[in-house]
Amino acid sequence: LMMATTEEPARGGTEAALQAAWAAQPEFEYSERVTWPKVGALLRVRTNLLVILQGLPGCLPWGMLLTFLNDYLAQDRGLSVATATALVLALGAGGAIGVLGGGLVGQWLYNRRKWQMSLFVGGTTLAGVLPTWYLINADLAGALPAAFLAALLTGLLSATVGPNMRAAMMNVNAPETRGVALALQTTLDDLGKGLGPALVAAIISRVGRRTAFNIAAAGWIPCGVLLTLTAFTLARDEAAMQRR
Repeated sequence: LMMATTEEPARGGTEAALQAAWAAQPEFEYSERVTWPKVGALLRVRTNLLVILQGLPGCLPWGMLLTFLNDYLAQDRGLSVATATALVLALGAGGAIGVLGGGLVGQWLYNRRKWQMSLFVGGTTLAGVLPTWYLINADLAGALPAAFLAALLTGLLSATVGPNMRAAMMNVNAPETRGVALALQTTLDDLGKGLGPALVAAIISRVGRRTAFNIAAAGWIPCGVLLTLTAFTLARDEAAMQRR
């Protein structure tokens, strides 16, 4: 379907630094290709480094939510299996809204001031800790509407990172290295999704489920801080890429 309905853009065709070349010479071709030295230079771009590093503590809350939350709500918080599953479904619905709405808001903020997108993503990530802690600690059986709202907010607030930070990495890397940069971030993110449940399980064996889940949810605090720090690097790294 994509092959039948879309046309692949020319590499570098939307770069501000290359517009004069395209205008003066329509047959101009951006011929740079990825090389090992360029791959090695990816981690010297501070925005890349911050986005990749934030995924490490982020594996803890996601490992807890995706692997343990349903069982915890049913076995430890006194909810029926059906209600616990519905809460997890609400969390997923909030995540879908967060991806779409967060991407739109982040793009709008980025077009105004690049650093505003960083503050938005960092702030929503930090704020996502609060409804998560509510799900873990509150008497949910006696306040189901609040529980569903907390689940929705947990998904919504935590899901703004993906679309915005992937866009940020595209904007600070040259056309030929973007695929590698995104692949590196995705690989480490997927590795964290695998390690997250194992790390949470190790914490559970030490302090029990409730305390372990509170610790895991706090993993979004360093995530939010690292994402907020991209406010100081994003515009500079993108300008440096355009100069190169």
